Amino acid sequence: KQWYQRRVRGSMGGRREKRFNIRARLFVGSLPNEVDEEWLKDLFKPHTEVNEVFLHKEKGFGFVRCETRASALKARTELDNSIQKGKAIRVKFSTVNSYVKVTNLPPFVSVELLESAFSQFGEIEMCHVVCDEKGIPKGYGFVLFAKRKAADECVQACAAGAFLLTRLPMSVNVQLAPTEDDFDDVYEESLKKTKEYYRDREVPPRFAIPQTFDHELALRWKALDEIEKKKKYSALIPL
Repeated sequence: KQWYQRRVRGSMGGRREKRFNIRARLFVGSLPNEVDEEWLKDLFKPHTEVNEVFLHKEKGFGFVRCETRASALKARTELDNSIQKGKAIRVKFSTVNSYVKVTNLPPFVSVELLESAFSQFGEIEMCHVVCDEKGIPKGYGFVLFAKRKAADECVQACAAGAFLLTRLPMSVNVQLAPTEDDFDDVYEESLKKTKEYYRDREVPPRFAIPQTFDHELALRWKALDEIEKKKKYSALIPL
């Protein structure tokens, strides 16, 4: 319990997003030839604060990082297809390819714990632990890394070992994946602090030591999760 409280103090807490995160980055295309980075920054100023501008002048496109996802959406709505110096410019969200999906989550995993556990792989922009309308966890979540390299290293490390988030030897499965935005999260404050909660959270996230009982059991959990995925996939394929 004490270990966990130390690690999550000051946590960004899932959707309490960081300013200028990767999800607030916009692609701007069909730009007039005569514009520069300062002009591009000034174009967005009425709609959002901007801290990063890149312009490929020869090819007529650039990128702008806005303060928040919401302000980026506002800027996109206002500026997409608008006429600038005689040209209709295009504004859309840039591709985010550093999301990982984490499945086989134990019952008492919150957004804060997920962030704390996965921060060892690199800087994290946002985390989600998905639940239903009653607040019951669905057993999976998402982690958005600031860089694709961190996401790749996370996937590789978790595939090679058995990564455990609580006392239970349930190894999580991790894979690169797009995220879904329309869902509720499981935050630390929403978890019931039962005896089972404190028992499971006594042990911090770690990779199970090979050739131990926890490691062997964790690998079995991992295999079962993969089997369930294959069954669901097979059910979607018509005979």
